[in-house]
Amino acid sequence: MKKFITVLYGHAQSSTAQISQHQVAKIAKDFGFNELAIPTLSHGREGVAERSIRIEGILAGVESGDLVLVQFPSWNELAFDRALVSQLKQRKTRLALFVNDVPFLMFDSTSSLIQEYVAIFNQADLLIVPSESLYKQLVSYGVQVNRYVVQEMWDYIQPLQLDQPRFTRQVHFAGIPEKFRLEKEWPLDYPLTVYGEAPEEKNHPAFNYQGWLPQEDLMRRLSKGGFGLVWGGSEGPWHDYYHYNCIYKLSTYLAAGIPVIIPEDIGQKDIVVGNGLGLAINSLDELPDLLENFTKANYDKLLKNVAEFNLLIKNGYFTQKVLVETVHQMIRKDGQKSQYFKGRLTVFTNSQEIEAIEELVQNMPDYAFQIAAPTNMSPKLLQLKQYANCSLYPSADQSLFDRLIEETDIYLDINYQEEISGTIESCIAQELPILAFDSTCHRPDLISRRHIHSKGDVQGLASHIDRLMKEKESTTSCRAAICTNTDQIEQLETLIVGCPEISFHIAAPTLMGDRLLDMKSYKNVMLYPQAGSEEMADLLAGADLYLDINHFAEVGHSVETAHRLGLEIFTFAGLAHQADLAGQHVYSRNQIEAMVADLRDLAKKVAKQDEQLSSFQPHILSIDESLDYIEAHQPSVARFGDGEMAIISGLSIHYQHYDAKLADRLKEILGRTSNEDFIVCLADIFTGCDCYQKHFYDFWQDNLSIYRKTYARLCTAEWYGNSFISRPYSDLVDKRPSARYFEKLKALWQDRDLLIVEGKYSRSGVGNDLFKGAKSIRRVIAPHKNAYSQIDRIEAAILDEHQGALVLLMLGPTAKVIAYDLYQELDQVIDLGHIDSEYEWFLMGAESKVKLPAKHTAEHNYDENIAEAVDADYLSEIILDLSDGGDR
Repeated sequence: MKKFITVLYGHAQSSTAQISQHQVAKIAKDFGFNELAIPTLSHGREGVAERSIRIEGILAGVESGDLVLVQFPSWNELAFDRALVSQLKQRKTRLALFVNDVPFLMFDSTSSLIQEYVAIFNQADLLIVPSESLYKQLVSYGVQVNRYVVQEMWDYIQPLQLDQPRFTRQVHFAGIPEKFRLEKEWPLDYPLTVYGEAPEEKNHPAFNYQGWLPQEDLMRRLSKGGFGLVWGGSEGPWHDYYHYNCIYKLSTYLAAGIPVIIPEDIGQKDIVVGNGLGLAINSLDELPDLLENFTKANYDKLLKNVAEFNLLIKNGYFTQKVLVETVHQMIRKDGQKSQYFKGRLTVFTNSQEIEAIEELVQNMPDYAFQIAAPTNMSPKLLQLKQYANCSLYPSADQSLFDRLIEETDIYLDINYQEEISGTIESCIAQELPILAFDSTCHRPDLISRRHIHSKGDVQGLASHIDRLMKEKESTTSCRAAICTNTDQIEQLETLIVGCPEISFHIAAPTLMGDRLLDMKSYKNVMLYPQAGSEEMADLLAGADLYLDINHFAEVGHSVETAHRLGLEIFTFAGLAHQADLAGQHVYSRNQIEAMVADLRDLAKKVAKQDEQLSSFQPHILSIDESLDYIEAHQPSVARFGDGEMAIISGLSIHYQHYDAKLADRLKEILGRTSNEDFIVCLADIFTGCDCYQKHFYDFWQDNLSIYRKTYARLCTAEWYGNSFISRPYSDLVDKRPSARYFEKLKALWQDRDLLIVEGKYSRSGVGNDLFKGAKSIRRVIAPHKNAYSQIDRIEAAILDEHQGALVLLMLGPTAKVIAYDLYQELDQVIDLGHIDSEYEWFLMGAESKVKLPAKHTAEHNYDENIAEAVDADYLSEIILDLSDGGDR
């Protein structure tokens, strides 16, 4: 389908009709529209045959099924417009009429002429109208087109750098005063600056004519300050017409940055008054006193509002909105008209109990719900038929279940009792997103924990659905994060509209009110109500920039974390929650246009980098290569996994509360270049993971979907060791190499003295022969949780007690910092957490991660209910117990 738009040529340079059509056409070209040039013709000089040939030439490239947007009227004879529309219908195009003006409402017209216009309108598939009120007026005259898009406001694209308007009570008028009864109604003693040609007989002493000015000159004049006047007269056709139409001069004034004065009964009053863009008056007689008493402070408030709002006009966003909605509706137009849904949501159930189903159906009318059961349905479910967006399928067989899965966009695992056999696995096989409540989730082993909501978090689940559907169609690569405790977010809507290349991800730890929920109507807005700390951290990890623009308190340590993750931070003076952080972009509140421009520039840079970031694959040695390198060079080792990335991203984990200093140290170490003295290890999960168990692969793919950008920003070294040197068994598909891996590990401490620094319940090597080849074993026992709180004591103990031994660390994230702090002062320090659990499972040939008796087991019960140690050899190896200081 090709897209075309008509545009008028041949009018005077000052013609508002021509100027406005060219503005629309210019924007439409960026949306892939091709121009159809409409010439200005002399009335009465072209016959039917000539007109037909001319129009055939204009439409030469238009074919059946193409979308044609006709800017109406052409201001040629009505016969021309009628013939143009007729030929377009004959070609079976999709026809939209962009109603710039309705001549029969502008001038006295006969009923027969009105019906000619109505006949033209009724050939359109869709109308673009200035206002709802005009559409209703056209319907009252017999227009029957039931699809329409509301324009609301003309755009006025201008790239000029204009002066900041200053406070003055001067009033500007662009146009012909006599046309709007101003020569009769304007106060005699108040000056009016008129941009238009003076009549031969100047009959109003207050008018100061400036002549017609080129658009750039006009904008510069207007931007010096004062007010722009929009007036249609107190009576007559123009007075009535201003009830319905979009007035181009209104946009001209606002684009120049000055507030406006409008009639109280103008059609665009709600926009002007609702956005604080000017003053509405009943009569021009009110004007002198009103302006005389108008203060600079009030004027500055209007200027601020205009400066925010005119971003929409100057960047063409009203026209862009019209074009997008038009194309969207025209494509939906094909075939029988039906209700449009954003997506299909499916539930299969054996029970009448479906968590929050009626609330979801009621609150999400834009989504079609499909509920199927293999049995008859109870009245509790059948009453859902009252909702137009809910379809019920009782007594469904397998073929129907299969068909519904094929048609669905998201599966909701929210029914109680048993799963319909094979449903979750079928959805996963077809790569369908699955969302659930924690009280209903049938397969937590298969469904990402990020897709499981707390029972009762209906708003969160609904917002998650909205995000998933938007992400399917999103073309934006730049993500902005906002964390907020309030709906008062400075100039949020201006940024959303002004930066369509950016998706805005807004998270709150509470339910959201209507003010934020209304933002969901924008395609580039994703909401996260009742977001927990993990969801907030995920949001920051996947973002490209952070907007610190919420009023009141900072949410947690979101700004600090954003800075640590390398995000660009944008804020307003007086709103910055962490003003001392270096490198922030700070703007005054009246610099919103500059902020928008800088954000859009950043979005362009992100788009260029996105492919590189999203495909980031650091060079990581294999387990064999890593162990061979350690054997050959005896470097100290720090291993990074998902826990360390979580802390860097502002999260606590099971064994370590979040600590800003720890997070900063981990980031520092992660960016270090490995060498023969110290190597940094990463999880080998960036390329093919076929060698790992599916559950392990799924976990890391889920992790990478969030954290890949963070890895790309922080992991800049040429190569890394392999973190899985201490996980060489349980998660491998082929476990045959595990024996070799353990032999290489044991060779590292063969005939060497060992100092093992571990948590209270780790008991590494107890009950097995992992450290049998060591010359000697001594142990320092540290807190099993929150060891970082005792890092100074632990490091001091190691320095006092190491005596040249190989130091093995089993202390979670704290081990990385200790290894880095001490590697230059010790012979060798190796971070080797989880190695004991892996060796135990290897010895027993375990197919799953079995809980071990009397000591810590990786991924099991978080060290709860473990008995006190009784092994005499183990107790004799303990030279220092510092375990009483960390668990708080």
